Amino acid sequence: MDQLDADTRAILHGHVTWVNSRGAKGERAILDGRDLNRVDFKSIDLSAASLRGVDFTGANLGGSAFAMSDLTGSKMNKTNLCMADLTGANLTDCTLTEANMMQVNLQPADILDTDGKPTGRTWAANLTDADLTGANLESARLDGANVRDACFNRAWLVKANFTSAIIDGAVFDGADMRKTIMPEAA
Repeated sequence: MDQLDADTRAILHGHVTWVNSRGAKGERAILDGRDLNRVDFKSIDLSAASLRGVDFTGANLGGSAFAMSDLTGSKMNKTNLCMADLTGANLTDCTLTEANMMQVNLQPADILDTDGKPTGRTWAANLTDADLTGANLESARLDGANVRDACFNRAWLVKANFTSAIIDGAVFDGADMRKTIMPEAA
């Protein structure tokens, strides 16, 4: 994180405090439109952060948490998201071409009460109109995700799970879908 400007580092520090205190201290990160390409944020927790339009091209985000984050319109080409937690994240209009998303979790996030306990309600991950051309989603968990009109052309979807996902208009031309679990026809 040494390559980041002081303002970005301060925002990230405040966000960690905010997450760890469940919002009692610190401040939610708002990094909309920032250029964070090629950063190494491996295992960082940016849950619930506003990251709209951020350029994460070539960044290492492996094992990081983006639960309930807003990544609308972000560029994540060739980004490492291996084993990242994107439960309930908004990835509408994101570009994720050739991203490494092996074992990524894009399932619905549990909505918690003020004590941090599940309420029984969930918030689905949203990949509407996302471009995942050539992305590696081997063993990715997309069950319950909204992937309406997303592009998975030439993506590696071996063992990916789309159970109960909304796939209307999604395209899978040339995708490797061996052992992929798709939603049952209605």
